[in-house]
Amino acid sequence: MCFDLHIHHTAQEHDTRHLSIINPATGYTVYSPWQDPGILTELCTYPHIFEPIPPNQSCPFHPKCCRLERQFVCRFSGGGCPMRVKYHHFVDEANGETKDISFLSAYFGYNPSILLIAGWFFKAGVELALADKYRSQIWQRLTEMARCHIDGQSQITVDQMEKKNLDARYAHFTRIINCSREVLGQFAILWDLNTGPGVLPPRPGSSPEPLYNEPLSSRLRIRANRWVKRDESQFYWPQLIRLWPNFQAGFLPIGDDPSIVQFGSMQTTDQINSNPVLYLNSQDPDAGSKLEEQTLARPATPLPSNPE
Repeated sequence: MCFDLHIHHTAQEHDTRHLSIINPATGYTVYSPWQDPGILTELCTYPHIFEPIPPNQSCPFHPKCCRLERQFVCRFSGGGCPMRVKYHHFVDEANGETKDISFLSAYFGYNPSILLIAGWFFKAGVELALADKYRSQIWQRLTEMARCHIDGQSQITVDQMEKKNLDARYAHFTRIINCSREVLGQFAILWDLNTGPGVLPPRPGSSPEPLYNEPLSSRLRIRANRWVKRDESQFYWPQLIRLWPNFQAGFLPIGDDPSIVQFGSMQTTDQINSNPVLYLNSQDPDAGSKLEEQTLARPATPLPSNPE
């Protein structure tokens, strides 16, 4: 598998990559390079690129404020991998950063499909972060409504209808959070099982102490955003999660594109099923529950390698 590498030459404040919670126990959150970034909607008030931007380097995500380079990076000399995974790397030259993509070699392995595990892992973290964000906004509104009731400022009919809708959406996003956390754990275990020479580098955010994750994040050029202690369990996540049977058997959902994040639009939000990460593009609303209801058959094993 090759990297479809997008190098964004722009300011750090224009980093519109999705936030991804890659460790729900510590809340370790990073800017995900594995998904297409959001589109910069605000008009840039001052230039970051002083020279004219060639038409072939214009950036659809950061119009007029980014010079976009695109290239394919492959471990094979011919670059003939049948699959390519997107990777968005940001370079802020004004702050002294230079273009250096040598860190990508840490992901080159014998089985190109293994690289997809990283993309899906970060995508699950994006889904978790988005659901957590939306649920927090709903909780804030519910709190405001409760305060209005206490102050005697309620509009009973309107508030009851709104509260019913908000309660339903709060429960909806809670289900997504729980499912995203489960899926994130599945890919965290798969990553750990496939860490080492010829496969993947150590999993980012794996340490229960977020500050200890910084050296690895720096080596892989992963930009951290924040971390908030969330889970007081004495057991480290994701050790207690059991792999789903198809993952134990070495099957991966190749049809799902880890670079696409559809979560957020009104149409997609209403269509999210009980397993929003693996089956975001699925037409079967029961696909996720069918998979999760299966019984474990045998101990987890790493995915098979392909030396070719």
